[in-house]
Amino acid sequence: MKILLILINLFLSLLLLAQNHPQTKALGLVQEGDNHARLGNWEKAEFSYTNAINTDVTFADAYMKRAVLFKKLGRYQESLSDYNMAINLNPYSEYIYDQRAKLKMVASDYKGALDDINKAIAINPQNDKLIEHRAEDLILLGNYEQALKDIDTLISHRYHVENKYEQKALIYLLKNDIANSIASIDSALSINPNSSLAYDILGIYDLKNQQYDDAVSAFTKAITINPEFAMAYYNRAIAYRYLGKSEAAIKDLTKALETSHDMSNIYFARALIKKELGDMKGALSDYDKALIIDSSYTKALYNRAFTLKFMGDYTNALNDAEQIIGLQPESAEHWNLKGNIHLLFGDYYKAIEAYDEAIYLNYEYAEAIYNRGLAYLMSYRPIRGCNDLRHCLDLQYEKAKNVYKNFCGN
Repeated sequence: MKILLILINLFLSLLLLAQNHPQTKALGLVQEGDNHARLGNWEKAEFSYTNAINTDVTFADAYMKRAVLFKKLGRYQESLSDYNMAINLNPYSEYIYDQRAKLKMVASDYKGALDDINKAIAINPQNDKLIEHRAEDLILLGNYEQALKDIDTLISHRYHVENKYEQKALIYLLKNDIANSIASIDSALSINPNSSLAYDILGIYDLKNQQYDDAVSAFTKAITINPEFAMAYYNRAIAYRYLGKSEAAIKDLTKALETSHDMSNIYFARALIKKELGDMKGALSDYDKALIIDSSYTKALYNRAFTLKFMGDYTNALNDAEQIIGLQPESAEHWNLKGNIHLLFGDYYKAIEAYDEAIYLNYEYAEAIYNRGLAYLMSYRPIRGCNDLRHCLDLQYEKAKNVYKNFCGN
């Protein structure tokens, strides 16, 4: 009886010690943070993870959890700092290296991402999921040959074979290796005749070859198999647009947005078609939505600026042009757009400065030279204006012919 009491007391002492151990308390705070995160209470989740770290600064999982949260919130530098701490505390975790690689891909640190995924694979070379992640990164980076090697390794391991053949088909299509692309699609369909992705890739192949009716048929098969396949709707919309079926294209893009409302390229595509149909307000609304999702989407900024200019909102058009140039200062086309907006304002000197930048970046950019010529003429500098128009004629820019004839003589 005495021995039993001693054992009970020892067990209770150990239990009390465990409950007071910092990592035990930190684990409870991490679980609390996970619950908040599941409910979308980001601020409370961050508070719990931070408390867990403060409770036990050696608890790698707490840093890891907060890093994931920071990444979700777009706070990439803070996320990277936490991943670094987690790896310092647990340098043999392939999972942490894998997660940090994903963050670095998002942050455009492609070399760092590949270094991390390679370290993860070195720790656990038999982990097919890690090899799959590396293949996906290599595809995004355009390193198709290395990606194909990883995919072939996964096929030999019988890992998601159907999907790997689909990936091979897409890579070969991007490489313009049509024979191998079709062979890979056939392999995928032999495993699963109802592979919606395989039919989608067939449709992309038809699009590339301007066989738009065949593309519509292939995308329709993909959609029939998987009615929630947003990209198949998007791709079929592109084919419809080429066929001149704008209303059908808009219907497909709207359907795509029902399942993937966070894809900026779909809003952008729908905006282009609305603009072609003369629905400028609708186009503007879709450009706005695309830019809410991705504020650095330069094509959407450019087209929104052009639409605003067309609608007479020169001030906001100029704001967009300034923003685009901030993102891509080496684009002659963007400087030309800025010049055009200044020209509409009647601010000829600023227009000429913008055209100068465009021509400096591309000295044979006939449209910018022509526009600068007009700005010179409008600001009563006919010699310089006619010189630019004559240069345009040398570049065989047809638009300059009548203007040169009217303002500069034969």
